[in-house]
Amino acid sequence: MFPETETVIEFFQPDTDSNGYLAADIDQLLREFQELNTEKRNMMSQEVYKHCLEFFSLTGFDDEVVEMLREVDEPQKWHLDAVRLGKLLHLEEVDNVWGFVTLAGLYVGSRAGDKDNLFIRGHLKCDGMKSMDLT
Repeated sequence: MFPETETVIEFFQPDTDSNGYLAADIDQLLREFQELNTEKRNMMSQEVYKHCLEFFSLTGFDDEVVEMLREVDEPQKWHLDAVRLGKLLHLEEVDNVWGFVTLAGLYVGSRAGDKDNLFIRGHLKCDGMKSMDLT
């Protein structure tokens, strides 16, 4: 789903004795997550892209800012990174959002302590932005 990505895996409720989680249950859940393919990832593309655009709207990052940064005489790395990020403003194919997003972490937990209802929350980070969580 996120090829060649190293990430930290954390547990919402690490006290496995009181919650009754078995390492095998968590291992199976993580194995299933790893087996997700690009098609499954792309099912989330619209939501991730929407989040990126909302963030840009809140911060005032728009075409005018990108154009201003393009005109800098001696651009620094962050100028060039911001110009590259400007491509997100007008993606022709929403699935291309993944070229700007990395997996920053995985969190394993359960809903209301229900050991039979484990879930994984992916912590995604879009270039130049704060991170976002998707469950």
